Amino acid sequence: MARNEKDEVNSLKYVLLIAITLILGVSCVLMLPSESLAFIPKEALKFVRTSGKNVASALGSDSEFLSNSVKVQRVAYKPIIEYVDTDVVHELPEVQKYSGSDKVEYIYMYKIPHELISASEKTSCWYCMHDVGYNTERTIINAINSSRYITDDPSRATWKLVPMFYACMVDCGPYNPKRGYIYARNIMDYIKSLPYWEEKQGRDHIFIWSQDKGGARIAEYDKPFFMELRKGIFIQTLHSFMPGRPEAFIPSWDIAVPAIAMENEARPIDTLKNTTNKGYYAFWRGGTMPRGLYHFRIQMMKKYSTNEKIHIGSGHSPDYPKELANSRFCLYVPGHVPQRWSGALGNIIKSGCLIMIVNDCTVRPFHDLLPWDMFSASLSEEEFLGANGEGLVEDFATKKLVSIRNNYTKYRKHLMYNLPPKKGDALDMIIESLRLREQQIENKNIYEAEQRKCKEMIDAKRLSVGHDCSILTDEEKDTASMDIGFMIISILLVNMVHI
Repeated sequence: MARNEKDEVNSLKYVLLIAITLILGVSCVLMLPSESLAFIPKEALKFVRTSGKNVASALGSDSEFLSNSVKVQRVAYKPIIEYVDTDVVHELPEVQKYSGSDKVEYIYMYKIPHELISASEKTSCWYCMHDVGYNTERTIINAINSSRYITDDPSRATWKLVPMFYACMVDCGPYNPKRGYIYARNIMDYIKSLPYWEEKQGRDHIFIWSQDKGGARIAEYDKPFFMELRKGIFIQTLHSFMPGRPEAFIPSWDIAVPAIAMENEARPIDTLKNTTNKGYYAFWRGGTMPRGLYHFRIQMMKKYSTNEKIHIGSGHSPDYPKELANSRFCLYVPGHVPQRWSGALGNIIKSGCLIMIVNDCTVRPFHDLLPWDMFSASLSEEEFLGANGEGLVEDFATKKLVSIRNNYTKYRKHLMYNLPPKKGDALDMIIESLRLREQQIENKNIYEAEQRKCKEMIDAKRLSVGHDCSILTDEEKDTASMDIGFMIISILLVNMVHI
């Protein structure tokens, strides 16, 4: 074909692509009704996540992957946590004690064959290794492996840990949820080839999830397989009721943990004098796109965009550490629907900023152990967005500040992680939470009996509990339709450049 003819063909391709882009964009933005999401392919609704910081180094065997763990010498059992320094703060109650055994050799961790990891093209990337939420599975597994609670004898263990690094598999090299599902199937085929799963039908098995949907992402590919995993206990950063996925988190069975804040990297809590001199009563910064999936955050920005005492920012900023340091309280608010999860809690804990929770349906980490109302602030979403929202925040930031700040200095250590673990840190809280749940291992109907109910929140938000993981309010659907239109335009334009 002559050069001129090739140029004409290429020009025609560009014209056709531009026409298709305009048609799709106009259709998505102008023509789709509020129910339009039902007609958009699910692939178009999924986030395209690129870390921009891919390390691209393959993980080796389990022993290499856990190389940062430090084995500690086992010692005779002593009481796990000295919860309160009563010489300093007399009014604080003790954390609820466990009702299980006093065993030290408590958890057996499966040794996953190396070929199951390498066969799944497991790689290491920034999300898996450093993100405060996605690094949860890696950090907790390392902490357990370097603790006095680990045993090499499964017959001596109360719980059995399945060390799946699912977030690494999904988010690294490149983002691929289906690869994570296949990896999980391979691991579980191996687990079930051993005799321990059937002893209690999996109810004494632990799974650690750090995906923002938890293990429920697997249900999008294979619901029966996910429900098989669901027999075990989930330790995860996802601790909100998820419309359309009521089985994703069961508060009285699963264990809600904070996103990762390493104690050796944490900023000290400011003195009382410095705390009262901070410029902002409350602060938040984070993602808001696509707008239809961040309904609460958009409303929050509209209300407080010009407020001098409640500082709300959108997107990333190099001033983020300074903003955290200059705030009396930092806000933990819902993420995108349906899971409403956010990793911001890890950043807040690490920064030393006091915690203010504005999230109607979240379960606070270690909720059945820690007296959150004594060392943190909490407002409903309606209160925060209401006419007196600023006044309620000011009340916490002035009249109640001293009490909350002093109490937080005592309880913060229970929300932070260490490698190797330290007495009273987040791993000890996980162990305490497991001990509380020991008696439920024998309950064969644990899922049916303890399933999370959040009807009040769903009614308030006009969300129905269905099987579609993309359930939105009517207002969110309208806004998301516009955002998805622009998203499709952007994707097509990027693809056009590479023709």
